[in-house]
Amino acid sequence: MKFIGFFSSIVVLLLLYTFSGCNNKETISDDPSLKLNFSVDTLHFDTVFTTLSSTTRNFKVYNRNDKALNISKIKLESADNSFYRININGIAQNEVNDQVLEAGDSLFIFVEVTIDPTNQNNPLAVEDHIVFTTNGNEQNILLLAYGQDAIIYSPQFFPDNGLPPYSIIGDDGSGNCSAVTWTNEKPILIFGYAVVDEFCSLTIEAGTKVYFHAFAGLWIFEDAQLSVLGTTEEPVTFQGDRFEEIYDDEPGQWDRIWINKSSQDHIIKNAIIKNALIGLQIEAYPFELDGGQISPNTIFIENTFITHSSARGIFARNYKIDAKNVAIANSGQYSVAISGGGEYKFNGCTFSNYWTLTTRETASFTLINQYVIDNTTHQRPITNSYLINSIIDGNISDQNEFILELYGEGNEFTGDYNLIRTTSTLSSDFTNTYLNENPQLIDPWISNLRPSENAFVLGKANPSSATLSDLEGDPRPAEPALGAYEYKPE
Repeated sequence: MKFIGFFSSIVVLLLLYTFSGCNNKETISDDPSLKLNFSVDTLHFDTVFTTLSSTTRNFKVYNRNDKALNISKIKLESADNSFYRININGIAQNEVNDQVLEAGDSLFIFVEVTIDPTNQNNPLAVEDHIVFTTNGNEQNILLLAYGQDAIIYSPQFFPDNGLPPYSIIGDDGSGNCSAVTWTNEKPILIFGYAVVDEFCSLTIEAGTKVYFHAFAGLWIFEDAQLSVLGTTEEPVTFQGDRFEEIYDDEPGQWDRIWINKSSQDHIIKNAIIKNALIGLQIEAYPFELDGGQISPNTIFIENTFITHSSARGIFARNYKIDAKNVAIANSGQYSVAISGGGEYKFNGCTFSNYWTLTTRETASFTLINQYVIDNTTHQRPITNSYLINSIIDGNISDQNEFILELYGEGNEFTGDYNLIRTTSTLSSDFTNTYLNENPQLIDPWISNLRPSENAFVLGKANPSSATLSDLEGDPRPAEPALGAYEYKPE
């Protein structure tokens, strides 16, 4: 592989740890029994998409002997044919000769990997070794990464009006687009925004994994259609494209799924949406000066888990949402934020926000039918809307996790059989409310929103209106629990 210059910024750091200039031949031992020590025996790289560089990994080489050693050769075993690249003592090359390491000293070796397309649908282990030769002895460090071929969407258009770079899904090059289906045969990797244009559709089949690079998103433009068709056994996953363990719960790795008005209904079923800025942004007319009117279509969201959004789990304006068995955990601002009008139906949902990365001052669930654009306040009615059999909970300092502000006439938002943490006074439209009770979920701090064995929420839902099964597809008992999950032994 051809090296593309990298690691130039670490040369100074390397010099702090390496003293190759102190080459005192009188103290260099040729004893073959003296060996090097290493901080690792295997340098692991988590799954890396083909054609994309991973993060940099490093390890240390120690001389723990009382005499200096001359490492006659440090080399990447596969040399220029390797998927890996190494940097030794500030030199980015695949082989270095006669590296003196003083007694008690150490040096860093930095490694990066890029895995070429393999046309294999499953992860492929990619191995190499860094070989150290000292006084006739050979020692080596195993390099191990898993590469995966992906269908990649890269920006084709670069607008100068403030919109992000984007590509058109299903664009045939003539301005027309076709219905597109993403399958689970290969993961989908998105750079910039991937846009489903008007009058086009995107269907995502069960088990498909959709990965987003930094600042990337999926945009369902006006009059397009989205169908996410996961199953409980094979959900559709949307997440960032970093696989290292430290990124598992890192918020804000990508932008959002952005959905505009349409004449067709959308569906998101059995999905996991994690580590975005905003999980779902559902707004009818984002480019109208007054925010537009209420979209004629409905988005159905079922059996969906959204977690670690750095801003909002769901943001909606002037839309119709029908949500069943939706769980949203740990958002930097809101689990659900609705401004403007529309119809919003929530049944068997859990909105539990125990965000700890920053100080959160916004309620987990907020619905206000007014919004401001260019210093002008706009108002739309909330109609035919309800919250039933659900949990609204969190750790906000003033304990007010539920805000409902309805202005003007013709509004309808009712509640029945809910656990709500709030300091607000609920109207008579809310009945059978368990106010400020502890739902006793297993561990909302780490996004485990399942009820514990003897949780308060068990058996508290209304059997006549509860969903037939929970988010994970388990049947509801005769006395169902509030929220998206029933209790199940772990």
